[in-house]
Amino acid sequence: HLFMNAPVIIGILKGKDYIIELANEGLLEVWGRTEAVIGQPLLTALPELEAQGLISLLDRVCATGEPFYAYEFPIQLHRNGKAEVLYFDFVYKPYYDGDSRSVASGVISVGHDVTAQVMARKAAQESQAKYRNLFKSMDQGFCVLEMIFDDQNQPHDYRFLEANPVFTQQTGLVDAVGKTARELV
Repeated sequence: HLFMNAPVIIGILKGKDYIIELANEGLLEVWGRTEAVIGQPLLTALPELEAQGLISLLDRVCATGEPFYAYEFPIQLHRNGKAEVLYFDFVYKPYYDGDSRSVASGVISVGHDVTAQVMARKAAQESQAKYRNLFKSMDQGFCVLEMIFDDQNQPHDYRFLEANPVFTQQTGLVDAVGKTARELV
């Protein structure tokens, strides 16, 4: 019950075919599957995983006994009738039955879906790249300034935060970024 309601995704896979022994609510939701996958081999329940190298990762964890850690790992899943790429932070750890520590009998996986964070960062990077391209290709001089205020909250100087190449050509202010107007004049 604790695993099934945990705020992380948890799965237990057993045997050489990685039979799904446990998939909590979070994992089933991420997979876009129901409890009907419990008891099925992983590749029967999620055939799209075969070409993504996850089985070789599971095999390595079982063979070496060493956990595998992944951060922002992309996995393509077929959900709601279409293929989607989701990103996960997760760990695969070997699972042992009884006292035997020589050969893992399966793998336990615990993770988080970080797709929203990855997509937000990618969108911000794309927006930043577009801004940079526009900023540098403008045919007008342009700069971004930061106002500097004194103790009475009155503006007394400004610092150049950004300047495009045309600004440098038009003003003759070379290496202005990071300097204040008082330093340059």
